[in-house]
Amino acid sequence: MVKQGSFAQSSSIKQQKNFRRRQPAKQMNQIDDQQLHDFLLVRYHLTQKHQQAPIVQETMSRFLEMLINEGDNENHWQLQSLVTSLLQRIGNQVPWQFYYILASEWTKFTHFLVKELPSVPLARRKTIDTLSTDQFQMILKQHLAINWFMGQYAQQPERLGQVTRAQIDALEQGMSTPVNQIDWQRVQSLYSTVPLIEPQNGEDVAGLKWWQTLRQIKV
Repeated sequence: MVKQGSFAQSSSIKQQKNFRRRQPAKQMNQIDDQQLHDFLLVRYHLTQKHQQAPIVQETMSRFLEMLINEGDNENHWQLQSLVTSLLQRIGNQVPWQFYYILASEWTKFTHFLVKELPSVPLARRKTIDTLSTDQFQMILKQHLAINWFMGQYAQQPERLGQVTRAQIDALEQGMSTPVNQIDWQRVQSLYSTVPLIEPQNGEDVAGLKWWQTLRQIKV
């Protein structure tokens, strides 16, 4: 004998199936804008889980999550603008190893975005401008140079305010290889002189563990 609860559930399932059969395929597959976040993160996990070390996947997933939030109200993602704004927002809250992983994964990451973002079945689909690895390296070098000065003179606001564009350019050049890529060994050496404050949010145990694992990466 079927229990009332089970019967009610079966009836509900039948109604849902009948409803889906009556809907056009396009509408049935459509997702709400609020679901973009989870949809892209799941797609990223499914496509990358066998290709990345755990620390790499967690770092890139966290960055993707922040990027989705940054572009939440944009129908067209101008990646250069979004990334520049997001990096400024992140600043020195993460160790330099976070940026090292971003640079290492950037080509694959943008390939994922360019393929997957326009394919998300939203009522109004999103479009995206790509950002090449060379362009990203240029943005990242400037960001790392500015971050270094901000970390170095965090307790000396007057001195920080006196940092010139020429000094930033010189530090960028000092971080560059002969082919104008980021010299991560040089970055590692420079940032060893910058004090970094460990996050104090005791509730985010997973986040703290991730942050501490990043700090252990050497190049």
